[in-house]
Amino acid sequence: QLLSVSGKTESFSYYLSGGYTDNQGFIRNDNLKRISLRSNFDMDITKWLKLGVNLSTSSSDMSGEHPDMSMLFRTSPVTVPYDEDGNLIYTPVVSTMTSPYLPFQTDNLNERERYSGTFNAIIDIPWIKGLSYKIVGGIDRQISKNYGSDKEGAGRVGTAYKNNSFRENHTLDNILN
Repeated sequence: QLLSVSGKTESFSYYLSGGYTDNQGFIRNDNLKRISLRSNFDMDITKWLKLGVNLSTSSSDMSGEHPDMSMLFRTSPVTVPYDEDGNLIYTPVVSTMTSPYLPFQTDNLNERERYSGTFNAIIDIPWIKGLSYKIVGGIDRQISKNYGSDKEGAGRVGTAYKNNSFRENHTLDNILN
């Protein structure tokens, strides 16, 4: 789902958009939910000065663990993964191979937020025909959360994890043309 609006006058243009995605993958728990916003503005301040700004943000949720695909392909298609009470069978075949559906028992939160902005100015040097200077600055910030717990992990003793990450990139370009 995407909605956008744009417009332009002689000295100003804009573009605004918002989007929503709710994608259910064909594999259980292979899902994506995302909300995104974007805005672009360009302005002719004078005959020799132009300014622009582009801003965007998004929030994504990819929570949920999907089955172990390598184990799933090695498991017989007639294997019954659950007992008569609906409980997952830890080793559904006579072997040491665990159930490929074991990740379904994991509690998982996997979220990302992203913010970015680019700002630019173009100066056409009026006293030297054809000479211009452009400066572009940008920032890109991503915040991620990945939390989980698995009561069957580490040999059925249980595991838990909490990973937070933060990344920020800056750019600055000076262009004399």
